[in-house]
Amino acid sequence: MGRPKRCTELLHRGSLDNCHLCGRFNFLTIRDDAVAADTNENPTESANQIVEMIQRYLALFPHEQTNLSVVLYNCDAASLPQAVVSRINELHEDDDTMRCEVILRHRDRTKLHRLYETILEAADADTDDFVSSEASRDFMARLRIGIMADEAPVPDPMDGPRTDLVFLHDVIARRAKLEWYREDATPVELSNLVPARWSRRRPSPRDEEKSIVYLCCPVQTKEGWAYLTAIASYFQPDWETDLQWRYLPARQLDFHDPETSKIFEEAHNLGNWVVNFDELLDRRQLVNQGVKVIRYKQSVTQGRNLLVSSNASLGLLQSMLHSRIKDLIPDMNDGLVRDLAMRFIDDANLISGDIVLRAAKRGRNASELMGVVLSHYLVKWELGQEQRTGCYFLDDYSDWLGQREEHMADLLVLNPEVMPGGELRLSALITEAKYVLEPTLAEKRKESQKQLRDTVRRIEQALFGSPDRLDRDLWLSRFSDLLLSGIPYSAGEPLDLTGFRRALREGRCPIYVRGYSHVFVSGPSNGSECSDFVEVAECKGSYQETYSRSKTRALVMA
Repeated sequence: MGRPKRCTELLHRGSLDNCHLCGRFNFLTIRDDAVAADTNENPTESANQIVEMIQRYLALFPHEQTNLSVVLYNCDAASLPQAVVSRINELHEDDDTMRCEVILRHRDRTKLHRLYETILEAADADTDDFVSSEASRDFMARLRIGIMADEAPVPDPMDGPRTDLVFLHDVIARRAKLEWYREDATPVELSNLVPARWSRRRPSPRDEEKSIVYLCCPVQTKEGWAYLTAIASYFQPDWETDLQWRYLPARQLDFHDPETSKIFEEAHNLGNWVVNFDELLDRRQLVNQGVKVIRYKQSVTQGRNLLVSSNASLGLLQSMLHSRIKDLIPDMNDGLVRDLAMRFIDDANLISGDIVLRAAKRGRNASELMGVVLSHYLVKWELGQEQRTGCYFLDDYSDWLGQREEHMADLLVLNPEVMPGGELRLSALITEAKYVLEPTLAEKRKESQKQLRDTVRRIEQALFGSPDRLDRDLWLSRFSDLLLSGIPYSAGEPLDLTGFRRALREGRCPIYVRGYSHVFVSGPSNGSECSDFVEVAECKGSYQETYSRSKTRALVMA
C-alpha cells in the first residue's frame, strides 16, 4: 500500500470525521487562512470569556469603566461582536457610567469590509440590538456600546497601547500547518481506550519554537493504528520503515513564521491586555517570546486554552514589594531592593501570571506573592535544584479540582524520577503559603493547615481511595497531562515524558504525595522567635513550617 506518484486523492469525509477508534480524527480542522470562510460555531463561550476578562480588567482598573475599548482581532464571524455586545448589555444595562467601544480589526481589508457589512445588515434587521458608528469615536449621550471597523495604523510602541483589551479567537491556531510525527504505536485494548482523556499535545523542549497538537488520540488500538498507517501511506513515503513508531497527523504552529510574530507584535502594541482563546497556543510559547503571561486557564484536556498576556508596566506592584522588602530588610540599599522586587515578580510569573495579577490588584495579595515564591524556593531546594520539576498554581486548575479559586492550597509541584533500577516514580508536593504579621499568626496557621489538609485529602482520595473511585482514571490522565505542559527539559535529555505519561496512566508509576504549609512572619521588628515545625493534624505526611521574622529575612536574602 502506498502512493507511487503525486496525484490528488479524495479521502471520504464521513470516515474521517466519525472514526471512533481514532478519537474524532479530522483533517478538516486545518484550513488556509487566505480562504474566506465564516464560522458556524456558537459564539456564546467566546463572548463569556471576553466579558469575564472585561470584568477582571475593570476590577483592577475601575477608572477605565468610563472609557473602555475592546478590540476583536482578525474576527471572522459577525455573530461574535453581536454576542459580545448583547452580553455586556445584560451586565451593564443599568450602569450609566459604563462606556464600551468594541473595535473590529482585521489584517485582511476585504474580510473586514465583508464582516462589517454583515453586522450592518444585522443591525438593520434588529435596530435594538446594537448601534454602529463610523462617523465618530465619541459615544452619544445614551449610547453605551458602539462597534467600529478599525483600519488605522498600529500605534507606535513608544506611545503605549491605545486600547484596553485585544481578543484573538483561534487567530494563532489558524496559522497552523499539517505535519506528520512518529509516535509509539504500542496498541491498547479497546475497552481501556478513552480518547478524550488523552492530551493531543506533543511534548517539546523548553526552547522549542513550535507548538504541535495531534489531530487524533496519540494512543490507539491495533485496528486504529492500521487505519492511521493506511492514511499515512498516502502522504509519507517512508511510512513502513519503523512500524513500532508510526506517523500521526498533527497541526504545527511555528513561531519562526514572520506572519505569526507580526500578529503578536501588533496585538501587544494595540492593547494593554491580549487575550488568546486558542487551541494550539500554550504558555511556554509566549514566555519564550518574552511576553508576560498574566493569566492561564486550562479547563479541559482538549480544546482551547485561555491565555492573557501583557507588556504593560507593573510599577504599582513593584512599589508594594519594594515597601515590604525594605520593611523586612531596612539596611538593604534601594538598588538591591528594586532588583529583589523584580526577581520576586519574575519568579512569580514563571509559576503563574495570575499571582502577579492579583498582587497588582490588592496589597494583601502582594504578600501572597512573596509567600508563594518563597514556598516554591523551599520545595526546589528540598528536591534538588538539578531535578526536573513542574510547578502549577492550583487556582489555574480549579475547574479540574472542582474547587473555587482561593479556597485551596497554592502550589502543586511534580517531580518525575527514574530510579537507579529503571523504575519510574512521581513525587507530588502540595504547598500552601502565608506571609503574615505576628499578631495574626495563630489565625493564619489554622487557615493554612485547613487549606492544605482539604487539598491533600481531595487528591489522595481521588488517587488512592479504596475502593477505587470511578474518576480515578480521569485524575491520572490529568496528572499525566500536567507533566507534558509543565516539565521543562532540553532537547537530547534522557527524560521520556511520553513514556512517563503512559506509565502513570497504566498504574506502572507509583505516586508519593506530601504537603507543606509554609508560614512566613514578616513583622513586627521586635517580634518573638516563633519558628516551629509540626505535623498537620489529620493529614499524614504533611507538615507546617513557621519561619520567624529573622528566618524569613535570612531566606529572602539567600
